[in-house]
Amino acid sequence: MTPIDIDWRIAGIPCRVRLTTYERGTDGPCIEYDMLDSRGRPAPWLERKVSDEDDAAIAAEFRELLE
Repeated sequence: MTPIDIDWRIAGIPCRVRLTTYERGTDGPCIEYDMLDSRGRPAPWLERKVSDEDDAAIAAEFRELLE
C-alpha cells in the first residue's frame, strides 16, 4: 500500500498523519496510523496528545478518502 499522509493539527501543533493499516472487517474498518511531525519524522510525543475526538476525526478522514 502506498503511504497516505494527511496534514493535521494535534493540540494546535501542525503535523502529518500516515495511514499504516486499513482493513475492512465485520465490525467496520480497522484504521491504524502513525503521527509524524511537520517534516515527516516519527513523533511519539504527538501520539500521546491525541484525544479520543482527534482519533475519531482522523479515522473519519481516512474512511472518507478510501471509501
